[in-house]
Amino acid sequence: MALLLFVFPLLAGFLLLLSRMRAFWSISFIFSLLMFAGSLSAFFGQSYPNFINFEIPWVPSIGSHFHLNAGGVGSALVLLTGLLYPIIFIQQKSRNLPPAFFGMAFIMQAGLNGVFMARDAVLFYVCWELALIPIYLICLMYGGQNRETITLRFFIYTVLGSLFMLAGLIYLYTETGSFFSERSFSHEAIMDAGSMMAEKKQILVYALVFMGFVVKIPLIPFHVWQPSAYTNTPFAGTMLLSGLMAKMGTFGYLFWLAPTLPLGHQYWSPLIMALAVITILFAAGVAIVQKDFKELLAWSSLSHMAMMAAGITSLKEEALSGSVVMMFSHGLTAVGLFVIADILERHTGTTQIQQLGGIRSMNGQFSNLFLIVLLGSVALPLTSGFPGEFLILSGIYQYGQGWAVAAALSVILGAVYMLRSYQRIMLGEPPRDQVFKALESTDKWALMILCALIILLGVYPNLILNGIKEGVGELFLNLNK
Repeated sequence: MALLLFVFPLLAGFLLLLSRMRAFWSISFIFSLLMFAGSLSAFFGQSYPNFINFEIPWVPSIGSHFHLNAGGVGSALVLLTGLLYPIIFIQQKSRNLPPAFFGMAFIMQAGLNGVFMARDAVLFYVCWELALIPIYLICLMYGGQNRETITLRFFIYTVLGSLFMLAGLIYLYTETGSFFSERSFSHEAIMDAGSMMAEKKQILVYALVFMGFVVKIPLIPFHVWQPSAYTNTPFAGTMLLSGLMAKMGTFGYLFWLAPTLPLGHQYWSPLIMALAVITILFAAGVAIVQKDFKELLAWSSLSHMAMMAAGITSLKEEALSGSVVMMFSHGLTAVGLFVIADILERHTGTTQIQQLGGIRSMNGQFSNLFLIVLLGSVALPLTSGFPGEFLILSGIYQYGQGWAVAAALSVILGAVYMLRSYQRIMLGEPPRDQVFKALESTDKWALMILCALIILLGVYPNLILNGIKEGVGELFLNLNK
């Protein structure tokens, strides 16, 4: 299954890029449903190791194996990827996107699944780049004004970060030969060698690898590319960026870096925690003053991603679990909110908050669905956002009470900018020329599925927590060797 989750979307992507099928949307949607079924079976089939694991020699001369494992911490993100793709595809049906978009989206899915399943550093890096190339092209080909400049900035930041990360991984590889009989790129060997390195080496290598992850999360001052990329990319691309690609950074930080170099993390964690909390508050503050709803969502997403980074930085077991749960929840709510922004633009021609109003009086159903997604985003109890944020703040509190208090302010700020935007968009009197028709069935289904999942995971978060418990436990044990 691990191999299928990587190979199938790769083949589907190239098929859609090279063929001229008229029924490309239907075929893409069916492929996405098959991928969801595969990710679901892998997540709930973790008690059968042979079912979720695939390993063969890849480049034996350098100790690299093609090793994929669909279990552990990454299993939740593989499931999230499989879940969000059919939702995004069905919601975007009326956008008349070309076959090339779906082809690139599937190639990106192969890269994302590879990042979340890779147990070899070379394979991890290859999949990392494989996931980035399609989204670059989507931004460049289908973006809005100034897309060339915005995509170039996105490209420069991410490529430079990736090169620093590669340099750090190669250094870790060379150190495996110092502690073991043979050098290896395996995750286990990298972790063991990293934890045995001298403190000064750990500090240097930690900084190199972290550069690749911090750009993806991103934290201040590495965030410059994010707001413009989110707002100028077409909505389907923004959903992929916010719902899935951003999780590459937090996953890499959690799985490949923090437990690998404990002395390096101990040295850098005060600075990283400071950057994370500053990003949380700064992004939330900027979101409050935004006049465009899509831009508000971009800054909101940045604040939430920084919260996950702060949780990982604390290295408390509940915060590590909470970060994974919040990654899953944020994927649902971020895609849901950008679906809402897309609907607003298609129905009214704008996402400018001041030009909207009174939509609840014209479509009460849309108002209710919007409210559920919004409440999930602000982490209301009994929604999916609450368990993750609660566990993260609990872990940060153990790390430092002051940091926890500062990070918790984002809950208040998030409620301010989200509820105020809802009030201005949905309540009051509508502008004279504003017309808001009934939702299309594809929009309705996408939002209803997302709302149902937001409530389900808020009521029963163990659906995710039980699946990642063993993986988080293994990482936590490595931290305390």
